[in-house]
Formats: sequence, C-alpha cells, structure tokens
Amino acid sequence: EWCDAILHAWYPGAEGGRAVAQVLFGQAEPGGRLPVTVPRATSDLPAFENYAMAGRTYRFATTPPLFPFGYGLGYTTWALADGQIDRAARGEPTACRVLVRNAGARAGRTIVQCYRVPPPGAAGPQLSLVDFAPVALGAGESSVIEIPLPPATWMLHDDSGSLHRVPGRWEIVTALAAPTERARELGVPDPQRLPVTIA
Repeated sequence: EWCDAILHAWYPGAEGGRAVAQVLFGQAEPGGRLPVTVPRATSDLPAFENYAMAGRTYRFATTPPLFPFGYGLGYTTWALADGQIDRAARGEPTACRVLVRNAGARAGRTIVQCYRVPPPGAAGPQLSLVDFAPVALGAGESSVIEIPLPPATWMLHDDSGSLHRVPGRWEIVTALAAPTERARELGVPDPQRLPVTIA
C-alpha cells in the first residue's frame, strides 16, 4: 500500500548498481520472477518443528500469500490465450501450448509457467510447477510457447516415497505466476486451464 513496485535485487554482484539504475530509469526490463512464495506474516507459516510441508510453499499453503511464487512486474502487460494439449498417437499428453502476447507498448520479458493440478482427493501437493519457458517479445508481438509434459507429470509419491502413476482428471495450467486468487488480485493475466484425463 506504500508503493507501486518493489525491486528486490537479491545478490546482484559487482554490476548490481548499474543494473538496478537501468531498471529504475526504464532502460532495462526487470524480467525476474519470484523463486519463492512471500507470506503476509510469519504467523501464516506453521511452526518449524519438523520437515513436514503442510502449509508451506505454493504447493501446500492454504493461506493467501502477499506475493505468489513466480510473480513479477515489468514495463509492459501480457495476455495468454489458446491453450491446448498435444497428444501422441495413442492419446498420451506430450506437451502443452499457449499463445503469449505482449499487450503493452514496449518490449518485455516474462516467464511462462506450466503447473499441474492432481485429481481431486489425490495425496500430495495441490499444484506443482512442471516446467517454465522464458519469452521476450516486442510491443504487440505474440508467440506460441510449447512446454513438454513428460510421463512423470502424471505421477505422485506415495507414503514410502515411490513414484506411481495417478489416473483421473488432472489439470494443466499455464500462467505467469502460481495460479491463485492473490495472483489475480495483483493483476496477473488469467491462466489457461486445460483438463487432462489420465487412464
């Protein structure tokens, strides 16, 4: 509520000052995206008494974050459309595609993120990042981005730690941040949601 944006430079190195200045004066596009989920308060996180993941990270948290995993700002705006699933000859999903458009007035960079949502009732994370693809486009340009969906996409760990294929109705979501209501509140464009039935 105090500012329009926050530039978090992490550990920028010897050229960090120059890089930050170029971003602040609009000479460079801040293409970075959050590699973590930023909670609103430490009280939103469970006590660190063990290594259980319940309530932690975008994969297991149920409390809305301040900033979701994968979120970031730049000097342009983006839109996603025409999501689709590519399939092999026998119907197995092999990749997802999405049209990414730079809807703003200047060139920019973003990260297209592909998440999987397991079938209802499946044990494990509520969603997981499958893969991501950086994209750089000029003002008004668009591009179709393809992200592979390997066989492990449809697998989850059981209580013994072994991976096993989980049949049912999955969902593939291409987005520009973890697809949460908070991302929508921050102005992230609507994700593309694609149902996938795995036998």
